[in-house]
Amino acid sequence: PFTASAFVATDHQESRSNDVLGNCDRDGFDAQRTYDQTCQRVDLCHLGWTEPDEYLMYEFATDKNDFSWDPYEWDEKLLVTVIVRVASYNANRMVQLQIGNDMDAKEDWPTQIFTTPGRGYQAFQDVTWYNVRLNKDANRHQLFVKFLDGNVNLCSVTVKIPRIAPFRSPALDFDYYLDRDHVRFYNSEVCGVEREGLVDAQPTQDIICQKRDNSKCNIGWTFAGEYAYYDFEVLDSEDYRVWARIASERTDKTVRVELQVKENPRFDPLTYEPSSYEFAAPGLGWQEFVDVGFNIYLESGFHYRLRVAFDDGAVNLCSAGVDFMVHWGVGEYEIPITFNALNYDWALDSNPNEHRGNCPAEHQVANVDSKAAQDGTCLQSGPCYVAFTLPGEILRYDFSTAVNFSEPRQGPTGPMVDVILRIASFGANKHILVEVDGNRHVLEAPGKGWDEFEDVVWKNVQLRNTFYHQLYITMTTGYVNLCAITIQ
Repeated sequence: PFTASAFVATDHQESRSNDVLGNCDRDGFDAQRTYDQTCQRVDLCHLGWTEPDEYLMYEFATDKNDFSWDPYEWDEKLLVTVIVRVASYNANRMVQLQIGNDMDAKEDWPTQIFTTPGRGYQAFQDVTWYNVRLNKDANRHQLFVKFLDGNVNLCSVTVKIPRIAPFRSPALDFDYYLDRDHVRFYNSEVCGVEREGLVDAQPTQDIICQKRDNSKCNIGWTFAGEYAYYDFEVLDSEDYRVWARIASERTDKTVRVELQVKENPRFDPLTYEPSSYEFAAPGLGWQEFVDVGFNIYLESGFHYRLRVAFDDGAVNLCSAGVDFMVHWGVGEYEIPITFNALNYDWALDSNPNEHRGNCPAEHQVANVDSKAAQDGTCLQSGPCYVAFTLPGEILRYDFSTAVNFSEPRQGPTGPMVDVILRIASFGANKHILVEVDGNRHVLEAPGKGWDEFEDVVWKNVQLRNTFYHQLYITMTTGYVNLCAITIQ
């Protein structure tokens, strides 16, 4: 992926080869100083005074190993997104984008023609070409930008790998952020200089942010009206969960998680009304992050935008994403239920390729160390338990609150349940962080011995009024054994 100034073209054709216009010196290009802040992060000048049929060509390379999905799953092509940032005085000036290589015939090169916004020569706007299919066996490609009508300014070109659902994105990997204050809080050494000047950020202390979402920093010091968005594509029509991981010390603030859908996303209006949900700030602390989100069916063939809006400000964001919504929670994982700790839906283990413990091979599971159980209560849930845990390891369990959940205790937003973990540890001061539906709670292990299991209870947990739920267990200190989980 790259973003480059308009002037780094490998080749170009200009009608006035001996007549250079503009107040910028760019090696023979007609160039003008730009006032657009987004353009200025790439180059202080933009290409101007273009005439019909002038073009620029940019060479770039691809490596199919850099893509997060198997190209064979998408017509044996690599998908990329192409963005050109343009401006024009008049609307409907046509520009042609084309990507070629040395392996395909020219008539097979992907081609797209778009019209410009026409809001002024300094009113730059991104024009995006989604789902561009490249030959996976071609290592080098040429992007042609041709001004069919001329009179269009160009400041930058971008070719990037699109997000494909499911995905988890660190907060700072946004496609756009609207920042409304002029005070900058930023640790550029830790969080990366590429986002400096765009957003307030700080290193995050949350383990799930760091380990599950690969987010080392969170957006902070948000003001009312600020927002971030993350563009993505869907290859498989499925039920998904759209989420954001937020934290705040306040309870009187809200954040809005919104999904926008566009069929033809350049300048067209939204294809459908956005799905938008408002969530109250958790109020647990600036680094006490929780997941908030909603479930939705997404169809392939559309362009989607996940938008996190800080309507009131004072909410931190460490990550956002879209996950497959798991359905096998119905029945086997329908509460009230007790299940073995090894029956997880997702796990993060420090040494996933190495199994420790004496759990029989037929009962072992991938990614998690386990031992054979001796405790009678543990044996009722299964023959083995999770063992040899280290700090930062995470387990996730998906479950449902069915309509036949007998006489649930109703809270303000849905049913209330008790979460019971049967755990053991050797020595005191060993802890587990439990999280579900925007609630967090730290449980302390009894510390009486590796096989001396006891039930530790988190009472009156307020669930959201949705059918599906996800329970996260994070080994904050490690060295805690876990044999069973009960939700009732």
